Amino acid sequence: MKKRLLPLQQQLLFLLCMFVVFIFSIIIWSVNDYMTIQRESMDSYLELYSSHMAQTARQSYTSYENIAYSVAYNTLVQDYIQEEDSARRYDSYKKVYNLLNNTAKLNSNLTDIAVISNDGNSISLTASPDLYSGYKETLSAPSYAFQSMGTLTIRDSVCHILSMPVHQLNTTGQHRYLGTVFLAINSQRLFSSDLTPEQGTMPEVLLIDEYGQLIHGNEALFAELPQDITSTSKAVKIDRKTYMARMYTISEAGSRLYILYDSSLYTGASFEVTLRMSIGIGAAMLLILLTFIIVCFPVSHSLRQLTHVMRDITDGEQKTIREGVDLTNVRFGCSEIRDIYSAFNDMLQEINHLNHTIFNTYTQMYELEMNNRQTEIDFLRSQINPHFLYNTLTTICGMSASGMNSQIIDVTNALSRIFRYSIQGGDMVSLSEELDIIRSYLMIQSYRFEDRFGVEYSISNEALPCQIPKMIIQPLVENAIVHGLEPSLKRGKIIISASLSADRDYLTISVMDTGVGMSAEKLQLLRDTVLSTDRYKRGNAKENLQALDAKSHDSIGILNVNSRIVLYYGEEYTLKLDSWAGAGTNIQIRIPCKRPLYQQSIRQE
Repeated sequence: MKKRLLPLQQQLLFLLCMFVVFIFSIIIWSVNDYMTIQRESMDSYLELYSSHMAQTARQSYTSYENIAYSVAYNTLVQDYIQEEDSARRYDSYKKVYNLLNNTAKLNSNLTDIAVISNDGNSISLTASPDLYSGYKETLSAPSYAFQSMGTLTIRDSVCHILSMPVHQLNTTGQHRYLGTVFLAINSQRLFSSDLTPEQGTMPEVLLIDEYGQLIHGNEALFAELPQDITSTSKAVKIDRKTYMARMYTISEAGSRLYILYDSSLYTGASFEVTLRMSIGIGAAMLLILLTFIIVCFPVSHSLRQLTHVMRDITDGEQKTIREGVDLTNVRFGCSEIRDIYSAFNDMLQEINHLNHTIFNTYTQMYELEMNNRQTEIDFLRSQINPHFLYNTLTTICGMSASGMNSQIIDVTNALSRIFRYSIQGGDMVSLSEELDIIRSYLMIQSYRFEDRFGVEYSISNEALPCQIPKMIIQPLVENAIVHGLEPSLKRGKIIISASLSADRDYLTISVMDTGVGMSAEKLQLLRDTVLSTDRYKRGNAKENLQALDAKSHDSIGILNVNSRIVLYYGEEYTLKLDSWAGAGTNIQIRIPCKRPLYQQSIRQE
């Protein structure tokens, strides 16, 4: 199966498409790898940030609990709450205020420390004690726990309020409730961090106390926050955004800390990187495409032009061979194509020169060959007449001795017709003319052999106009009489037939006798000699005929006819020999049927 080849332009386009696909595959792979690395980096960052934030929160709330505990059980605070004398209470107030002020300096996130008692001896560093009055009902049954009380806005900051009851142990071992210590924690300052790599990528922090109240963070996120978040990173969808979330328990404050990172931040960064890469590679592809069009298209176009010129030459355009290719109208594209065109033009000039030389040489050789062939044909034809003349004159001598004067006149007239026919006109005659001469020849032979054989004709009327070489049937008839019927002791018969092939392009002539025939060995020798007729041709008809005569003297007439057929028509159209010992011989000639010009025009119409 022949492999189908694509044009150069299509192959280059295919390579370009493969290159684009390859580049975009690399882009997709790189972006996917980048996003994976980015996601892992964000997960690592979220884990680090969350762990740090949770650890900071735990330490801070542990510190707040210690501060609350130290204030609640300080004797100055307890004495101030129980002091009833106004003068001593004022002195005690100043001492407690200093104590609270110094304590607040222990932690920068402490916005306010307040001590609230049911007896009215209350104190607050930065806010009015009345802000905490709303918690009296909540603290009517005070617990011993350090707990969250929700949020209050103090000094324009939302603060997380933590409380611890103040108890005094009496001599009987009973606890006496004196009041409550409140700590106001600036959660905004508490949950700020220096770990954020870029502005705008700060994770969302939600702090929820044990009562489910939002202490710090975005209320919208808190409203849709799932309850199944654990310390393991988990993707959650909130308000059409996907967050990576973690949860930590702040047992010191009875609270839960949630860290949420918007994953669209790193997907957006990945998209931006992808966009930049795509724009850069797209620009490179455009540049490559322009280069391809500028460089490759002229190369492909010039090669197609050269192919078109070659096809013109193949179709026989002699003008192209003579004039070559006009190089001024060709877009070469590269120097190699220009060199090919120049070399092609030089080749055409050389071919044109060689064609003239070959044509002249061939013409001379053809004329010489035709002269040699005509000479050989003339020689072969001349070999027929001496044999026939010798036999006929012998017959006339015999008839003269017998006083057969009228028969001698018939034989002499027939012989005159035969010789006039052989020397006049061209080499080709119609089958009808050849048969007339054969009848004259057989009339002469019938006198010689005294009716020892009969003649039967089976001639197709369509075959009569066909042109055949002159005197090509007579040697076969003579061979049938001399070598077939003459040696036989019984009366024989010659059957001469001629017919056209089914397509009417070939003429078959058959000469069959019922004579002695020949053995299989002799038949094979004669066939081999016929096949080798052309091998003995050395340009000398006399030497060739002598060589054949030496090989098969008894069949020189058949070999003569075969040589002439080969000279006229080539080796494809030769004799076919069949013979049966004691039964006879059949010789067939198959040659192209050439008609007169007027009949050829009628057949074409």
